Amino acid sequence: MTGDHTNNKGYKHYMGLLNRFFTHAKLRRALEKIRIPLGVALVVVLLIFGRMEMYFPAVVISLFGELIQMWSSGSLEKNVVLTIRGPYCLVRNPMYLGRFFVILGALLLLKNIYIIVIYVGVFFYYAVNRVKREEKHLIEIFGEPYLEYCNQVNRFMPRLGVCETKDTLFFRFHLLVRNNEHLNFLALLAFYIAFYVVSAITR
Repeated sequence: MTGDHTNNKGYKHYMGLLNRFFTHAKLRRALEKIRIPLGVALVVVLLIFGRMEMYFPAVVISLFGELIQMWSSGSLEKNVVLTIRGPYCLVRNPMYLGRFFVILGALLLLKNIYIIVIYVGVFFYYAVNRVKREEKHLIEIFGEPYLEYCNQVNRFMPRLGVCETKDTLFFRFHLLVRNNEHLNFLALLAFYIAFYVVSAITR
């Protein structure tokens, strides 16, 4: 019993440290400033060390995530309308699910299970803490209707039966463009084309 209690305390302490790490305001601001250089560095690493045999699984998973993000962007009027349509009928944060798969696909190119495990853990705590902050903001904007929406729809696990079919299938291209998701799609496409060309030349 003593060992179990000690392990439980150690686990809670570790989880608490992770949560404090992802909610640290100064750290968030610092990471925000260097996110573009970090992204460029990741692309360079993938281009150099990525494995061509993982190319097609990586493309499929990343495109699956990007389709979720495009569907989400084509349904969202941020901070203007309480969005309960498109993928937001199924889950409250579809953009994070899409982003998870986009990055997961790219990391598969490295063919390293340890990197994938670390990524899953880091992204989970990043997403949970980011969403909690956003929820406070949305409660201030939309109030009781948003709280009711939260009671009906899960944060990350899809749940059927909240919207009518026509609302679930909602998509507007002008919203996708307004949310700049077409640029993300083009960037993703450019990355995988560049990876294929580099691999063909150097490997």
